[in-house]
Amino acid sequence: MCIQYFQRTKHVARNVPSSCNLENDVVDKNEHNRLVQIILELPPKYVNILILKYSHDLNTKEIAKIVGISGSNVRKRIQRGREKALKALEERSD
Repeated sequence: MCIQYFQRTKHVARNVPSSCNLENDVVDKNEHNRLVQIILELPPKYVNILILKYSHDLNTKEIAKIVGISGSNVRKRIQRGREKALKALEERSD
């Protein structure tokens, strides 16, 4: 939770939520690293879109312009990429 707070706010640590807990941060970081590894193993057309969406915080229109595809194709690739990543994550958890 704390890692997500700092990623969202991108601020120096002040007004830190009381729910911050180092143990939870370690678990969250491990889960984050596993998810990143899974995403990087997806086909490039999904990796690029997901990185632009979630790492660079771009919207569909911005991604479409950068990649050179329609907004509906961007949305579909985000959907399929997320589905593939979730499936891979579930397979590795078993």
